[in-house]
Amino acid sequence: MQLDNGVFASYQQCHYTPDAWRNYTVIGTEGRIENYGDYAGDVEIRIWNKPPDYKERGDEQYALTGNIKSHGGADPKIVAEFLQFVRGEIQPSVSPIDARYSVAAGCLATQSLRLDGRVMQMPNVPESWKNALRYSLDQPSNTLEVQ
Repeated sequence: MQLDNGVFASYQQCHYTPDAWRNYTVIGTEGRIENYGDYAGDVEIRIWNKPPDYKERGDEQYALTGNIKSHGGADPKIVAEFLQFVRGEIQPSVSPIDARYSVAAGCLATQSLRLDGRVMQMPNVPESWKNALRYSLDQPSNTLEVQ
Protein backbone atom coordinates (compact mmCIF):
# COMPACT_ATOMS: atom_id res chain seq x y z
CA MET A 1 0.00 0.00 0.00
CA GLN A 2 1.08 3.59 -0.47
CA LEU A 3 0.35 5.94 2.40
CA ASP A 4 -0.77 9.53 1.94
CA ASN A 5 2.78 10.79 2.61
CA GLY A 6 4.18 8.67 -0.24
CA VAL A 7 5.64 5.92 1.96
CA PHE A 8 5.15 2.41 0.61
CA ALA A 9 4.17 -0.24 3.17
CA SER A 10 3.08 -3.83 2.92
CA TYR A 11 0.91 -5.92 5.16
CA GLN A 12 0.92 -9.68 4.80
CA GLN A 13 -1.00 -12.47 6.46
CA CYS A 14 -0.16 -16.13 6.05
CA HIS A 15 -3.12 -18.44 6.65
CA TYR A 16 -1.69 -21.72 5.42
CA THR A 17 1.44 -22.36 7.45
CA PRO A 18 2.05 -23.91 10.87
CA ASP A 19 4.41 -20.99 11.62
CA ALA A 20 2.50 -18.82 14.09
CA TRP A 21 5.37 -16.41 14.73
CA ARG A 22 4.52 -12.74 14.39
CA ASN A 23 7.29 -11.06 12.48
CA TYR A 24 7.65 -7.35 11.86
CA THR A 25 10.16 -5.93 9.41
CA VAL A 26 10.84 -2.31 8.55
CA ILE A 27 13.15 -1.55 5.64
CA GLY A 28 14.13 2.01 4.84
CA THR A 29 16.86 4.13 3.33
CA GLU A 30 19.08 3.70 6.42
CA GLY A 31 18.74 -0.06 6.86
CA ARG A 32 16.47 -2.77 8.18
CA ILE A 33 15.00 -3.68 11.59
CA GLU A 34 13.28 -6.98 12.35
CA ASN A 35 12.04 -8.94 15.35
CA TYR A 36 12.83 -12.61 15.98
CA GLY A 37 10.76 -14.55 18.46
CA ASP A 38 7.33 -14.05 19.98
CA TYR A 39 7.56 -14.31 23.76
CA ALA A 40 9.40 -12.39 26.46
CA GLY A 41 12.83 -13.80 27.07
CA ASP A 42 12.89 -15.13 23.53
CA VAL A 43 12.53 -11.94 21.50
CA GLU A 44 15.38 -10.22 19.79
CA ILE A 45 15.34 -7.07 17.68
CA ARG A 46 18.00 -7.09 14.97
CA ILE A 47 19.24 -4.09 13.04
CA TRP A 48 21.13 -4.11 9.76
CA ASN A 49 22.55 -0.66 9.04
CA LYS A 50 26.23 -1.09 8.20
CA PRO A 51 26.63 -2.18 4.58
CA PRO A 52 28.14 -3.73 2.58
CA ASP A 53 28.73 -6.87 4.67
CA TYR A 54 25.60 -8.88 5.49
CA LYS A 55 25.59 -10.43 8.96
CA GLU A 56 23.00 -13.12 9.66
CA ARG A 57 22.13 -11.72 13.11
CA GLY A 58 22.40 -8.09 12.04
CA ASP A 59 24.82 -5.37 13.01
CA GLU A 60 23.11 -4.84 16.38
CA GLN A 61 20.86 -7.03 18.52
CA TYR A 62 18.58 -6.10 21.42
CA ALA A 63 16.87 -8.64 23.69
CA LEU A 64 13.35 -7.74 24.82
CA THR A 65 11.89 -8.70 28.16
CA GLY A 66 8.46 -8.20 29.66
CA ASN A 67 5.12 -9.77 30.38
CA ILE A 68 4.27 -12.54 27.90
CA LYS A 69 0.55 -12.33 28.70
CA SER A 70 -1.96 -9.60 27.94
CA HIS A 71 -0.33 -8.46 24.68
CA GLY A 72 3.02 -7.95 26.35
CA GLY A 73 1.53 -5.99 29.24
CA ALA A 74 -0.33 -3.54 26.99
CA ASP A 75 -3.86 -4.63 27.94
CA PRO A 76 -3.84 -3.01 31.43
CA LYS A 77 -2.44 0.18 29.88
CA ILE A 78 -5.18 0.20 27.23
CA VAL A 79 -7.88 -0.25 29.88
CA ALA A 80 -6.34 2.46 32.10
CA GLU A 81 -6.22 4.93 29.19
CA PHE A 82 -9.83 4.12 28.27
CA LEU A 83 -10.96 4.76 31.85
CA GLN A 84 -9.05 8.06 31.93
CA PHE A 85 -10.88 9.08 28.75
CA VAL A 86 -14.28 8.06 30.16
CA ARG A 87 -13.58 10.14 33.28
CA GLY A 88 -12.71 13.13 31.07
CA GLU A 89 -9.08 13.20 32.21
CA ILE A 90 -7.50 12.84 28.75
CA GLN A 91 -8.32 13.15 25.06
CA PRO A 92 -7.99 9.94 23.05
CA SER A 93 -4.72 9.52 21.20
CA VAL A 94 -6.57 7.98 18.24
CA SER A 95 -9.91 8.70 16.66
CA PRO A 96 -12.82 6.74 15.23
CA ILE A 97 -11.34 7.60 11.83
CA ASP A 98 -8.06 5.91 12.81
CA ALA A 99 -9.99 2.86 14.01
CA ARG A 100 -11.94 2.75 10.77
CA TYR A 101 -8.74 2.78 8.70
CA SER A 102 -7.24 0.03 10.85
CA VAL A 103 -10.27 -2.24 10.53
CA ALA A 104 -10.61 -1.45 6.82
CA ALA A 105 -6.97 -2.46 6.19
CA GLY A 106 -7.60 -5.85 7.83
CA CYS A 107 -10.88 -6.35 5.94
CA LEU A 108 -9.26 -5.45 2.63
CA ALA A 109 -6.32 -7.78 3.31
CA THR A 110 -8.74 -10.65 3.94
CA GLN A 111 -10.76 -9.76 0.84
CA SER A 112 -7.56 -9.68 -1.21
CA LEU A 113 -6.65 -13.17 0.04
CA ARG A 114 -10.04 -14.45 -1.05
CA LEU A 115 -9.70 -12.81 -4.48
CA ASP A 116 -6.36 -14.29 -5.57
CA GLY A 117 -4.20 -11.62 -3.92
CA ARG A 118 -5.35 -8.72 -6.04
CA VAL A 119 -4.66 -5.13 -5.00
CA MET A 120 -7.51 -3.53 -3.07
CA GLN A 121 -8.20 0.20 -2.90
CA MET A 122 -8.94 1.77 0.48
CA PRO A 123 -12.34 3.48 0.19
CA ASN A 124 -12.56 7.07 1.37
CA VAL A 125 -14.21 7.91 4.66
CA PRO A 126 -17.89 8.59 3.94
CA GLU A 127 -18.70 12.29 3.60
CA SER A 128 -21.78 11.74 5.78
CA TRP A 129 -19.45 11.27 8.76
CA LYS A 130 -18.70 15.00 8.63
CA ASN A 131 -22.21 15.59 9.97
CA ALA A 132 -21.52 13.52 13.08
CA LEU A 133 -17.89 14.44 13.71
CA ARG A 134 -16.24 17.83 13.98
CA TYR A 135 -12.97 16.38 12.87
CA SER A 136 -10.66 16.66 9.91
CA LEU A 137 -11.33 13.55 7.84
CA ASP A 138 -8.10 14.14 5.95
CA GLN A 139 -5.86 14.12 9.03
CA PRO A 140 -6.33 11.11 11.36
CA SER A 141 -5.24 11.33 15.03
CA ASN A 142 -6.51 14.83 15.79
CA THR A 143 -8.75 15.72 18.71
CA LEU A 144 -12.28 14.47 18.21
CA GLU A 145 -15.54 16.13 19.21
CA VAL A 146 -18.80 14.23 18.82
CA GLN A 147 -21.94 16.33 18.33
